[in-house]
Amino acid sequence: QHLVYSDKEVNVCRLGNYIKEKRIQAGLSYKELSIMTGISDTSLQRMETGKTGMPRWENLCSIAKALDFILLR
Repeated sequence: QHLVYSDKEVNVCRLGNYIKEKRIQAGLSYKELSIMTGISDTSLQRMETGKTGMPRWENLCSIAKALDFILLR
């Protein structure tokens, strides 16, 4: 499954919902995903709820790798 990374293509809330959906499908808690990605569980939760701006590319790459989806820049 592909996700295009661009402010024009994906808004922050939609991106957060997608990450949440993939995390739940993988059966991972915030803490488990945090350990896999090196991103704090608080930051992950803020990403999923849209309470942060667009995540840095490096963070998205870590999340995509952990949750097995592909980013297209």
